Amino acid sequence: MASVLHYAEGKVNELVDSVKRHKAGEGERLVTGMAPYGVGQPLKEYSYVSPKLKEDEVEIKVMYCGLCHSDLMMWRNETMNSVYPFIPGHEAIGRITQIGDKVDASKFPTGRTVGVGWMRTACHECGFCTSDMDNVCDKGVGTIENGNNGGFADYIRIDSKWVFPIPEELNPATCGPLLCAGITVFSPLKRFGALRGGKKIGLLGLGGLGHLAVKMAKAMGNYVVVFSHSEDKEEDAKAFGADAYVNYESTASPVGLDDYNQKLDFVLCTQYSQLNWLSFMEVLKPRGTWVLLGVIPSVVVPMPMTSLLLKERTLTSSKVGSSNDHEEMLNFCAQHRIEPDIEHTYKLEELQQAFDDFDKKGFKYRAVISVDPQL
Repeated sequence: MASVLHYAEGKVNELVDSVKRHKAGEGERLVTGMAPYGVGQPLKEYSYVSPKLKEDEVEIKVMYCGLCHSDLMMWRNETMNSVYPFIPGHEAIGRITQIGDKVDASKFPTGRTVGVGWMRTACHECGFCTSDMDNVCDKGVGTIENGNNGGFADYIRIDSKWVFPIPEELNPATCGPLLCAGITVFSPLKRFGALRGGKKIGLLGLGGLGHLAVKMAKAMGNYVVVFSHSEDKEEDAKAFGADAYVNYESTASPVGLDDYNQKLDFVLCTQYSQLNWLSFMEVLKPRGTWVLLGVIPSVVVPMPMTSLLLKERTLTSSKVGSSNDHEEMLNFCAQHRIEPDIEHTYKLEELQQAFDDFDKKGFKYRAVISVDPQL
């Protein structure tokens, strides 16, 4: 087996070398970044020739790119749609260098700072796309899915529909995670009425998604309680604006799940391990909603049918957000000065270390890769 893997990696190295020797033709771009050559293999320098810019595409010179748990899952092919080698990274911030012939130059002028998230393209024609649900288009493609290359590279080319102007109030060095973690929580907050304020919202988990959800939900004017099994995050939760914090694994906690029995309009769930689902469902009001966020392929969610049925509760999910939601989210965050808490910024050549750190010990909230900060 070892000899087979060695042979396969040798063939990949030959391919990479041949790409580097290839001179990009007119309209093409030689792109260089960091990629794994196989499932869970080390990230090494990798180059590919991007074909001529399509008429609806934007080319971006990458400055920064956030590191997301989905990058780790794609690295290990946990979602079963990774094609190697590929360049991860789907929270990219950079400046426009070229646009296709049909791209609106007034919205996307050369030099403008823009961002790219999880989605690369959609069909723009189906019922979902024309109903502000292009994030669930059957022909939609993720930025790093199926062999596509992402933002841990010097350049990236993306359908202009999924490229978003970054407001001047946001810091390019830190705002990248808004394009995945941020939109993942903003979209359901909007969908279930939090933008109007006055909702009672539960947030299960205070990590990369949860900390942004607290900031956004409070800026919208809602009551927020954080449920967590961590003993060391209560102070952070309160600093982010949370009204209450419940350590659901601590018997010493002055406030427990019973204190929220049938009191919450909806719960955003970002934490799945060791949960008593029946107990948690009881915090929802009748006709309340439990929203599953994030992708954990190994998790099986038990269905507490009695709790759902007798109180007409809803179990649902949310996948990032529509292209329109992305722009609304960025403008909302700019207005309220909401940005992710960045624990560590790595250089691109330190990408493997960043993956290892994330894989072995995780990050309290988020991390960012500095690709070309001097732009």
